[in-house]
Amino acid sequence: MGLKEIYTIGISLGTNVMGTAVLQGKNLVYWQTKTIKGIWNEKKLHKCISSIDRVFRKFYIQHCGIKIIHPSQVSTGYMNLLDAIEKAFLLEDIPVHKLDMNDLRE
Repeated sequence: MGLKEIYTIGISLGTNVMGTAVLQGKNLVYWQTKTIKGIWNEKKLHKCISSIDRVFRKFYIQHCGIKIIHPSQVSTGYMNLLDAIEKAFLLEDIPVHKLDMNDLRE
């Protein structure tokens, strides 16, 4: 059996709009923007996680990068979502790297 291609998932996190991109090396192989309507609750959290999970299952993800927002913009819902995503990837032994805008500019 051949070696699996290794992919990195990048997530631009938000409680209303979330962007997901998958890279193979430096090549963008998949992207999506997902709008999740409604007030923040457990059901909305599960919708966000399932959206990421579908992408995760499609590719052999080995790394995860999450663009984080400025601390002044953080809400409880945002923190709950960030924690849930980190736990999901850590359960799969996939490292999660949190990057702010300064990191991404570099």
